[in-house]
Amino acid sequence: MAIDPLGTSGIPEAGAKRAGGVPLPEQDAAAGKAAGKAPATDSVEVSAAARELAAPDIPTGTLSADRLREITQRLADGSYDSRAAIDAIARGIES
Repeated sequence: MAIDPLGTSGIPEAGAKRAGGVPLPEQDAAAGKAAGKAPATDSVEVSAAARELAAPDIPTGTLSADRLREITQRLADGSYDSRAAIDAIARGIES
């Protein structure tokens, strides 16, 4: 059985619906205009627990401006690219 909601003329037939009784998009829009309603929009609500899970764990400590400059300079110089530095950083992350 072939379902052709547009019919042979290409114009939607009155009462044409998708399989399962779902109205065609143009019928939804026409019904919304006739009832004076705005088109439906999607929305999402995120719970506080979900927001908390999504928040990164950011350390709350502070660095002095001098210490930050020192670390930035070491990064620029490649000081942390050595095997010993990588191992020390990995050990710090594990604990």
